[in-house]
Amino acid sequence: MDRRFDRIEYAQQHDSKAMLDIIDQKVSRTRVDVDYLSEKTGVHDVKLNNLAKRLDE
Repeated sequence: MDRRFDRIEYAQQHDSKAMLDIIDQKVSRTRVDVDYLSEKTGVHDVKLNNLAKRLDE
């Protein structure tokens, strides 16, 4: 009976670690996407600001 509980405990720990690894990978990809979009937004803001300055002249 103890062996059975040990196997169940091991399997649950393994499943939990696997799930946390998957979550970590997805969060890492999301961070890359957010950084990329943030950079693009910054570039567009600069271009819009330059256009606005030209229109004001």
